[in-house]
Amino acid sequence: MRKSRKLIAILATLALLATLLVPMVGPASAATENRVSTVPVIADDAKNQPLGVLTFKEDSDFPSDLVAGRTFTITFPSGVKIKNTFDTVQNFVYWSNSGNSGGAYTELNVANVKKTGDYTVDITLPSGINDNVDAIQIRPIVDIDGFAGGDIEVTVEGFDSGITGGKFVLGRVAGGDTTATAIEVKTIGESGQGGAIRITENAVGAIGNGVQKITIKLPAKFKWDSRMDSSEISFLGGLSGSVVTATKVDGRTFEFTFDPVDSRAQRGIIQIDPWIVAEDGANYGDVEVSISGDKIDDADLVIAKYVDFGVTVKADGDPEEVLAGQFDSELTKIYIKENVDNSLIANRKTKIEFPNWVKITDVDVTDAKNISDPNTGDGKSAENSFEDVIKADIDGTSNEVEFVIPDGNGKTEFKLKFTVSIKANASGDIVAKVSGRGGVEGEVLVGKALTPVTVTSEAKDIKVGVKGQPIGDIIITETKKEALAEGNLIVELPDGVEWSSDPVVEVIEGNVDIDTDGIDTNDNVLTIPIDNASTKPSKIKISGAKVDLDRTIPEGTVEASIKGDAVVANDKSKQGWLFGTSNPGSDGSATALDEGEFDQSSCAKVVVANVVTPAPGEKTATVVFKVSDTKFTVNGVEQTMDVAPYVKNGRTYVPVRYSAQAVGVAPENILYSGGKVTLIKGDKVVQFTIGSNVMLINGVAVTMDVKAEVTNGRTMLPFRWVAQALGANVDWDPNSQAVTMTL
Repeated sequence: MRKSRKLIAILATLALLATLLVPMVGPASAATENRVSTVPVIADDAKNQPLGVLTFKEDSDFPSDLVAGRTFTITFPSGVKIKNTFDTVQNFVYWSNSGNSGGAYTELNVANVKKTGDYTVDITLPSGINDNVDAIQIRPIVDIDGFAGGDIEVTVEGFDSGITGGKFVLGRVAGGDTTATAIEVKTIGESGQGGAIRITENAVGAIGNGVQKITIKLPAKFKWDSRMDSSEISFLGGLSGSVVTATKVDGRTFEFTFDPVDSRAQRGIIQIDPWIVAEDGANYGDVEVSISGDKIDDADLVIAKYVDFGVTVKADGDPEEVLAGQFDSELTKIYIKENVDNSLIANRKTKIEFPNWVKITDVDVTDAKNISDPNTGDGKSAENSFEDVIKADIDGTSNEVEFVIPDGNGKTEFKLKFTVSIKANASGDIVAKVSGRGGVEGEVLVGKALTPVTVTSEAKDIKVGVKGQPIGDIIITETKKEALAEGNLIVELPDGVEWSSDPVVEVIEGNVDIDTDGIDTNDNVLTIPIDNASTKPSKIKISGAKVDLDRTIPEGTVEASIKGDAVVANDKSKQGWLFGTSNPGSDGSATALDEGEFDQSSCAKVVVANVVTPAPGEKTATVVFKVSDTKFTVNGVEQTMDVAPYVKNGRTYVPVRYSAQAVGVAPENILYSGGKVTLIKGDKVVQFTIGSNVMLINGVAVTMDVKAEVTNGRTMLPFRWVAQALGANVDWDPNSQAVTMTL
């Protein structure tokens, strides 16, 4: 038995047969479409061996790109010698012109072909090239003499001839007499069929003639199935007609003898279809067999993967970037596949759950294999019927779906592509959690949610009750191109804050198209019409903005909300969306959640200002006056009046200025006119008349038990009536003769 070397390989068998190999891409300016007919595998000592035919053909849309009289070259690797002799027997270069010859190839004149040494040929394009589609073919015949083995890769230089340059594989040199490959690596459970083994001659007649034996041995704890006999062995190519004379199964060893046909004109292939049984203690993972024989090269091949029962759950590609606020975001497919047959538990439900800021609106089932038809008789394929089963549990209001997988014969597999609606202000990983009692478990990253825009601003300090106050610039940035859809982009301020006038709105980056003439402010809403979506992420700048504050705004931050149908399509004021279309039967009002909708109208918020002066009535203070004492305290801090309080008719009188300021009336809102004193605080106007016991609160008369009066030239008011009219509490301490006001 000859033993030249061991091969550990998992190769595609078709690569060892005559197959089309796609060449490397040539320069972008090239004019021809290039292809290789076949890639023959030849011996390392082959003589006068034809290789694959290389064709350069003009594009039918550009039939004038090849230039007559210009030269291109083709160079073979060292050890692959060109043997064409440019006569009528062994031609090398052929030319086809669809106008002159109807597309037939004829030999190119030898004057246009020049061989330089053993490896390079210079080829000049013929004068007959015209505006018809032309093609050039290279039909090489070579000797292998000292080539290291592997791909025979030729290099073509176009040199402005119109020929596409590049590197092209025209053949492959294999060492040894035979090459063993596995057509595929199959997954098996406790038993099953591995990938077919092919033993291929590297040259015609490489394994010779006469009866010979081949042995294939499994690893420890595996054995051959009893069905292994001559029916699992076939002969292809030049070995067709060969006969198996005997087979033998002995645990992990399978042997067979065969008698190859005597006369062969092409290389032959021996194919073995292996059936394997895993014994107790067998290791999970690759199942590698050792192959040996009388006239074949030894080889080690992985033909199967032994796995435990289970189901694979994974993403079919990278996670999709999807925009929040949209109904129809398509996620990356979820790929579900049994590791071995019967891993799925029949009639048990599987659940797929997304984050709670996602709602499922549609699903597509694709690439299904070995599933049974859950709705036989509906005239649909098993795949489409399975899709209907899943859709039956989708109503556009939930982030999860449950269904039974219709397990069929063989390893069941399929892919699910979900379409979802995403809450407008949500962002982050979209993970599908797969669970249930059907035998499927796992978590799959299928998307990354992006808010349509981000928004920034440098907050400025503003005051209550003041109009025309400037705020910082607002920058709205798309997170990806086309994030701003055609429609209205709205910047909304909170109640009590209004836009003083239209600010300046401009695109400072990207190419989103805004309708500058349509920009408008209405109370607290700024509307920016988007006419056309961008082709690259854009930025919008809002500058020169001023706002008006009423007196109800509390101290703290002022946030602007980014809204409108340019960024949010799935808030509850819209029409519902299910299975790829708007649902005409949905409510379409802001009071109900329809299919795919969320109670979320804004996609982003930003602080644009800080209210630093609290609104009147929001201050908290404790003020204490004492009878006959010009000193008083505000929150424990002592201050001095020019006139002391006094008691008259059971009421404490305090100078009007200090009475008003104690309850939060600003000095400029203490008004004197015609014997009347008017105090203004927020939405209240309180008026006293000297010598009268009638007080007016917003024009409504209230009778007091004492009168306002002037003493020693100072207007004095009954403090309890002042405080209570403006929302303060008053306590009287007779022991200390002190009146305490709490606001």
